[in-house]
Amino acid sequence: METEKEQFKNKTNKNRGLNINFDSEVVIRHVNSESFLQGEFSCPETGIGSFKLVLTNEYSSLIKFKIIRFRNSDKEAEEIQSKDEFRLHHCASHCFLNIGNQDD
Repeated sequence: METEKEQFKNKTNKNRGLNINFDSEVVIRHVNSESFLQGEFSCPETGIGSFKLVLTNEYSSLIKFKIIRFRNSDKEAEEIQSKDEFRLHHCASHCFLNIGNQDD
């Protein structure tokens, strides 16, 4: 019987190379190192916490992101185009990264 980690790894490998729709959960792989992008939220004893991105080779819930449309009025579950603006939601920490069109 497969462990949860093995099931996640198999599902990730099965979906590799497919088109991505908004509201999809994704795993992002760094091209050169082939490591995964992992989000981490760190909260020091004093001060404001911070969200950072690191590379890892481990499969875990910390490498899952969800792609959400930047504007709520747009259609859901539509295939993402290179010109689209979107928010990258880190599933484990509920932090967001805005990915916008730099040509504006």
